[in-house]
Amino acid sequence: MTLDDIVTLGQNFKADVVMKGSVGTFEIVKGVSVAYPEVSIVLRLIKTENGETIWSVAHTAGGPDFWTRHFGTEGLTLDEMAQKVVKEAINSLK
Repeated sequence: MTLDDIVTLGQNFKADVVMKGSVGTFEIVKGVSVAYPEVSIVLRLIKTENGETIWSVAHTAGGPDFWTRHFGTEGLTLDEMAQKVVKEAINSLK
């Protein structure tokens, strides 16, 4: 996304900022005895008037929890882990 694209989005939608993001990891990791979801994202909040990044975060969540590690129970699904990582990243704005 170019600066011109960001400025155009701001003008078309009367938005002061846009959020841009990417997914680095979205997979089920298979360990020796367990499998678990892992998700990583990068988000940026960008001013539409000049393309300045005013907030950014990189966040990863995943790995086996206590119950999965010790008893082999299933933890969060990949989709649930994705929701968790996005919610935690957005909450860092507060």
